[in-house]
Amino acid sequence: MAKSCHGFTRSGLSTVFFAPKPPVEQAHFYHQKWNTWRWRLLFRFFFSKYVMGRYGRDPEFQKQVRGSVSKFIFEKAAGQLASVAAQDNFILRYTLTGGFDRLLPHYLQKENYGMIRRNLDRLHLQEGYAQAAIGRYGRFHCMNLSDIFEYMDPELFAKTALRLIDGTEPGGRLAYWNLMVPRRISEILPEAVTCNQAEAARLTAIDRGFFYKEFIIDTVK
Repeated sequence: MAKSCHGFTRSGLSTVFFAPKPPVEQAHFYHQKWNTWRWRLLFRFFFSKYVMGRYGRDPEFQKQVRGSVSKFIFEKAAGQLASVAAQDNFILRYTLTGGFDRLLPHYLQKENYGMIRRNLDRLHLQEGYAQAAIGRYGRFHCMNLSDIFEYMDPELFAKTALRLIDGTEPGGRLAYWNLMVPRRISEILPEAVTCNQAEAARLTAIDRGFFYKEFIIDTVK
């Protein structure tokens, strides 16, 4: 997305967009200056099922989706772009301009360099399924599962969830996102996990990955 969108936005317009301004001015700028017919047309094309299936997300995702992908993401994006939260969103900045400028993510901030360097030996990279990592390292206390469940049909989702729960210590947490396909482990396995709804709702509201529908945190019983 970053490589494709920043060519559609003028640098001067982007500078004004990310400049600090009151909520009313941010909303006005989005609706009057940014949200043009050209922006809407390019958005619908880029986030169409055809383009996303061919050049973006795995085609398996499209099989589980119901409804218009471009319409859903446009509405999510509009809510973010018209709010002051957009002004310090480094993901949005990189997506629209191709660079971070002053909005550096944590791993690029100078004050975090020493801590990252000191802990590099604790980082292990493994390509493959989460289940394989469980087999190699044993049970985990926390898992960040991105939005992997959206690519699975309900049967595979249930089987995978069971294996991940078995590989998580009691009291451990499973964190994941939903974009358009509803997947909640607590709904299919309520006897095994508890959804931390209040905390998940709070984090969803401030999530810089604004295009996702919800961020979910489940605790293994």
